[in-house]
Order: sequence, then C-alpha cells, then structure tokens
Amino acid sequence: MTKKNILTAAVSLSLVACLSIGATLAYFTDKSDTMTNVFTTGKVDMTLIDETEDPKGQYTFDENGVQNGILYTGVVPGDDLDKRVSVLTRDGSSNAHVGIVVTVGNTTDPSEQEVYKLIDEAVARQEKVDGDKWLDVQDVNVYDGENIVPGKLYAYNPEYPGWEQGVPANTLMRLFSDIKIPTAWDNDEAEAVFDIKVQAYALQAENTAPSLLKSAIEGTLKDDNGDRVEFQQYGD
Repeated sequence: MTKKNILTAAVSLSLVACLSIGATLAYFTDKSDTMTNVFTTGKVDMTLIDETEDPKGQYTFDENGVQNGILYTGVVPGDDLDKRVSVLTRDGSSNAHVGIVVTVGNTTDPSEQEVYKLIDEAVARQEKVDGDKWLDVQDVNVYDGENIVPGKLYAYNPEYPGWEQGVPANTLMRLFSDIKIPTAWDNDEAEAVFDIKVQAYALQAENTAPSLLKSAIEGTLKDDNGDRVEFQQYGD
C-alpha cells in the first residue's frame, strides 16, 4: 500500500469513528408541566309559575299528574280573580333574555281583543306594584314545531338597572297577579268560555341580542349550520 493510500484509509476510519461517537450523543431537551384545559358549558334554567288561591279557581292536571293550568268557574262581572303568573330564573342559570307568551283561544264573546285588554291591564297593575318594567307587548307568531300560533310576547326589559347583560339567576319576574272581569260585561258574555295560555321562554343572553328572543320563538333564528334554533325544556 502506498503512503497515499494509507493516508486515505486513515482519514476514512477517523470519519467513521467520529460519526459513531456523534450518534450516541443526546439532544438538549426540556418540557413544561402539563396544563389541562377544562371547558364547562353553562345552562339556561327557568320555571313558569301559575298559581291561585281564588275559591273560583281549581288546578287542572295532565295524565301524568302534572299541573297544566287553572279552571275558573262561576265567574261574574266585577270579579277580581286571583291569578299569579311569574317566571323564575333558577340557581346556576346563565344570564338570559326572558319573556312570557300569552295566547288567547276558545272565545267569541268576549272577543280575543277584549281578553288581551284584560291581560294588558293586569300587567300594568303589576308594574305599578313592583316598579318593574315589561317591554311593550309584541305580536308574535309562536312556532311549536308544527304549527304557528298567534300570541303576544311580554319580554323582560334588558335596560332594567344591572340587567344590561340579561336576567341573572334567582330572579323572580311577575307578569300579573289578578284578572279583573269588567262590570260592563252583560248577558252577551253569559256562559262564555275563554282560555288564557301562558308559556315562558328564555334564550342565553351572552352572544345574543334581546331581539333574537322573538326570532327564536317564531322559529326564524338559525344556528351556524343553518338549522332552526328550537326551544327545549331544561331539567324538569
């Protein structure tokens, strides 16, 4: 082997030796502590209260024994009937836009307009007592998943002091406490039957405007997927 070949072989062996040593070295490393990010969703939770202590009123119940209304019998002109309708946002509920929809049915005499007038007057009396302010009545077409039912929406005022971000939990909001039967009713209203139905609705206040409550009730509010936002009962 010539000197030149010996020198080349020595260099090659040297390179292999260096590579072998380099392959056994670790990288400089470090890692942080693990941080677990937990996301807990809120809820909107409220209940409708419909009660009476009037001797002419009797609670009615569905086939499961759940109260579903009050039946008033023997009503005469001049009666001031005890009927307390309110909505309560429950403990732990997120702030919400809250409203009560009133629908009137099964009536000819008195007319629907006359019955709605009784309700408006009852709401005005309650506002005067509580100092609360319900928004102006809004005509609403309630979408129940199948049908459209006309009614009136009484939405709680988002401008009430401290409630700019919606109604907080543990808040009781009274709609009315009595229904006064006009003394002007006469034989035209004899043996009359009419229904006043009330249903409460709540929509999360965060990321929504108060006006969207009506849109959701009417079934025109859509989510990001283009699906209709429908009300579902939370809890019992």
